[in-house]
Amino acid sequence: MDEKKRILLIIIIGIVLAISFNWITDLTSLDEGRNAHATKIMLSTKNFVVPYYNCKERFEKPPILYWLGAISSYIFGLNEFSLRLVSGIAGILLAICTYRIAKIVLEDEEIAFRASIILMATPHFYIESRAYVPEMTLVLFMTLSLLSMLKEHYTLSWLFTAIAFLTKGPVALLSPVIYFINYRTKKLFNIKGLLLFIAVGFSWYFYMLAKFGYDY
Repeated sequence: MDEKKRILLIIIIGIVLAISFNWITDLTSLDEGRNAHATKIMLSTKNFVVPYYNCKERFEKPPILYWLGAISSYIFGLNEFSLRLVSGIAGILLAICTYRIAKIVLEDEEIAFRASIILMATPHFYIESRAYVPEMTLVLFMTLSLLSMLKEHYTLSWLFTAIAFLTKGPVALLSPVIYFINYRTKKLFNIKGLLLFIAVGFSWYFYMLAKFGYDY
């Protein structure tokens, strides 16, 4: 089986596990409800910078999940399918990234393919990819960062780290830390990449600090 067929099979399995019938249950967990409400307020007020929940600023989460949910809801309408589709697509892309990383590290396409299938077969993948929560999106951007590092595209890796940082905060920095511990290359810390990370990753945080100060 060639690479294109493997990736197509990953996508098909991913659609079945991560997206199909994701609308049959209502938004259940507290986090899903809060995230959905914040997205609804963004769409109704056209304020896509400051998240609100229950008429109060929601400082707990950066905005990437809300932005992606707003885009999906604008296309498909505000409902369980459109909101959970964000995590579903992220899960499928994560499986493809897992295949690519395993292929680079292990130099074996068959084992890499099996690794992606094993990932999608885990219960936690199934749960997180079918919920409107930031975890799957966070892990996708962190994994894209690692994949870029393995290909020595260090500036691009810092951009993905910045987006992960805007998804769920400082935990995103685990990607460059893990890579540096394993490979010990100073090329990772290039000035262009670091400046890009600060400009993109801290942009929303700087705005929130400027607007709300100590409260934030």
